[in-house]
Amino acid sequence: MPWHLEWHFTWTTLALLPVAMFLDAGALLEENGWRGFALPVLLRSHGPLVASLIVVGLAWATWHFPVKFDVFLDYGWAGALIYLSAFSLKIVAISVVMTYFWARAGQATLLAIAMHGLSNDFARVGGLVDGSTWQVDALSEINLAVPFIVVACFLVPWANRYGWSDLRSL
Repeated sequence: MPWHLEWHFTWTTLALLPVAMFLDAGALLEENGWRGFALPVLLRSHGPLVASLIVVGLAWATWHFPVKFDVFLDYGWAGALIYLSAFSLKIVAISVVMTYFWARAGQATLLAIAMHGLSNDFARVGGLVDGSTWQVDALSEINLAVPFIVVACFLVPWANRYGWSDLRSL
């Protein structure tokens, strides 16, 4: 039955999460570019929300499209586009939340690496379902996006009212 999901918690998994979040090569290498370089440069001409939402978030999502080319083979054009839209929604929502905490921590790229690594590990440990249909995969991505969307809906008005903190550009 494709909708039956099962997850088992182990203390080993919990103990290894702090290690895994810093050993995640994608997080370690990507965040130096996204938030270590691109975001401060974009802040020269855009506000923090536009820079994180449209530019860094969409660029980050698009960066991953080549490794997801198989969705076109597995699900066809329509299913693949719906799945990639759900995936992009998740990445954009994560980007907004990460930008807020990155700025509050004094543009701490190390914090962005940890958050990126944790989001990858969260998907691997208990959130992302390796589905057999585009509907299952898209729903899985949306399921992972919802907490970040909710947090972003609170953080953005808060940051716009009280300030995003450290937004100096390079």
